[in-house]
Amino acid sequence: MWKKVLSIGLLILVVLSAGCVGEGTGETGTSQENVIKIGVVADLSGPLSYTGVSVKNNLEIAKEDINNYFKKEGLPYQVELYVEDTRTDPKIALEKIQTLKSKGVNVIIGPTSSGEVKT
Repeated sequence: MWKKVLSIGLLILVVLSAGCVGEGTGETGTSQENVIKIGVVADLSGPLSYTGVSVKNNLEIAKEDINNYFKKEGLPYQVELYVEDTRTDPKIALEKIQTLKSKGVNVIIGPTSSGEVKT
């Protein structure tokens, strides 16, 4: 339970720091400018997959909660997660982060291991 609360809190902080400011579209939908892209690099298939899968699942729940809140409040924002598997390999982690950056993702949660972070 504490992992879900921590993940939701972390995602809320990330969303707020990502710049939920500015003018809305004036419509019920969201424009591309109002999509908050959050990258997740986690070990989904390697030795730390038990942690990575848990992080991914909790962030998916948090994303749904935040998007429901935005909708309920009539705010023209939407959170999208871009999840990448690092397999606990520092080289793969770096490649995945570079891929996310090329997609316009400026906020990244992860990676799981210190070796991946160092790279």
